[in-house]
Formats: sequence, structure tokens, C-alpha cells
Amino acid sequence: MKLYKWWMEYWNRQVRKFSITDLKIAEGAAMAFTLIIVHLFPQILAVSVWWFVAALVVCQIRLWYVVLLK
Repeated sequence: MKLYKWWMEYWNRQVRKFSITDLKIAEGAAMAFTLIIVHLFPQILAVSVWWFVAALVVCQIRLWYVVLLK
């Protein structure tokens, strides 16, 4: 558990150094990674669109919580 705590504190310090440009670059990298995965496994697109909508809503709940309530 001590190693986990150290690991999380280390990455929290590193992430706080990011600027908005760095965050947008990370976002673009995540999108590119997603496109590569979908290109390699096209059956992912056969999943109902409602699963993607549900994932979007779950992710947005966390973001809006941080923005509005913290």
C-alpha cells in the first residue's frame, strides 16, 4: 500500500506540471489510440451506440462534479 501511495503522489506532482496545451496533446493522443484500436478490431463498431452514450454520460458526470461542486 505504501508503494501505491508513493506512486500516486509522484504522478499527481507530474500531472500538475501540465499546461492546457499538454492536456490537449494528451487528449489527441488518446483519440489517436482509440482510432488505432477500432481500426485493428472493427467488430467494436458493431456495439450498440447506446453503450457509447452511457460511457460518455458516466465520464461527464465525474467532470461536471469536479467543475461545479469542488
